[in-house]
Amino acid sequence: MPFREPIRKATDFLLRHVNDDGGLCATQPDAPSGYWTTAEAIEAFLKSVHYPKGRLDRVESMLGFILEGMCEGGGWPLLVGGLRASTMATGHVLAALAIAERELRPDSRLREHVIRHKELAANWLIEKQNRDHGWSIEPDAETDKASRMISTTYALRGLVEAGYTARDSKTVSQAADYIQSAANHDHGWGSQVGNASDPCNTARAVTCLIRCSRSRPSDRIVRQALGFIVKSRARWKFGQAETETYVAQGSSGETVFNMNTPYDLLEAFMYAGYRGHEVRELVSWFLRSQEDDGRWFLEPASRQTKPISTWPTSEAIIALELVQAQYVRPVFDNAARQSDRYRYWRAATGFLTLAVVAEYAYIRGAYTLIREWWQVMPGSLRQNLILYVIFGVLVAFGVTVVGNLVTRWIIERRALAKRKGADQ
Repeated sequence: MPFREPIRKATDFLLRHVNDDGGLCATQPDAPSGYWTTAEAIEAFLKSVHYPKGRLDRVESMLGFILEGMCEGGGWPLLVGGLRASTMATGHVLAALAIAERELRPDSRLREHVIRHKELAANWLIEKQNRDHGWSIEPDAETDKASRMISTTYALRGLVEAGYTARDSKTVSQAADYIQSAANHDHGWGSQVGNASDPCNTARAVTCLIRCSRSRPSDRIVRQALGFIVKSRARWKFGQAETETYVAQGSSGETVFNMNTPYDLLEAFMYAGYRGHEVRELVSWFLRSQEDDGRWFLEPASRQTKPISTWPTSEAIIALELVQAQYVRPVFDNAARQSDRYRYWRAATGFLTLAVVAEYAYIRGAYTLIREWWQVMPGSLRQNLILYVIFGVLVAFGVTVVGNLVTRWIIERRALAKRKGADQ
């Protein structure tokens, strides 16, 4: 598939920058390990059809780092040494643990710990939901407990990956209500209720509503949100990250959260089934902007004092895998099916034509025999001739049915072989 080499290079870059404690560097090589980034890398690896299954030991090492990092009251901080649990980090950890539970070998030594910590992460998120049914950045902090789109997005991301949906979970259903009520009159969403709409948070809202089974791609709220995103094309930030600030309790300054707008847009487009030229534009940007060593910078290194490259690289892998699964592969499969159908339909048509000609000759010969011999043949021979004609009709019908079944089986086998070849 077209993204195999970029994803391979990105995977190798991330694995080269796993620290000795098993965690991935939080923002850039040589930085302390981050729980957010480590969990997102695990999600990227395990969702990737290109990740070598023989390297699952590296994933288990990263899982071990995560399992040891839970805060005393539950939840996970953003970084090693963090004092308070973060909604975004815990949401990412829950998503990673839920995927790992499905992908780990049944005899893995970590499996029981993964399942237990997954339940603890889900319970912590459910417990820390705000009264307005969104989530704040750090629920245990005494200040700035307002719900935000970024934290609500990642809380829902983890819960949905763990199997919670708006249909069967009160927590998720209420969170979906919160997101819907936070929409602005221009059909977009901002970082908080009442803030101006922007493409990034609108894309996050669309992805959440679809993934939690509250909305379908054809629903009005989704179509209007996509319309806002497309109309806001001039505000898309390629290679220039938008930011959102947060003042943490006890901090002497602001914490800055960077928005990876191209990733959020591409993810929303895929889940919403949008196939406009903007999708090709975003994919082209990802392929052009990858560095030679396999990483993606959030912004060009020349613009940043400390270039961020670890978690944007994980998000690029997730985005390209999603495009491959929901956009590229169906196009390839459809082309293969159309080609096979045309080829085998011609073969089937020729086969059926021969069958019709043979049947015509058979019936013509039988008619001649009946006309010439009917008057002179005994009654028993007449009965045998009638049975002979009926048997011939049944044989021809059977040959036609079997021919159609064989043709259909060949088409399906060829399409399946092409898809397996594309995944390798």
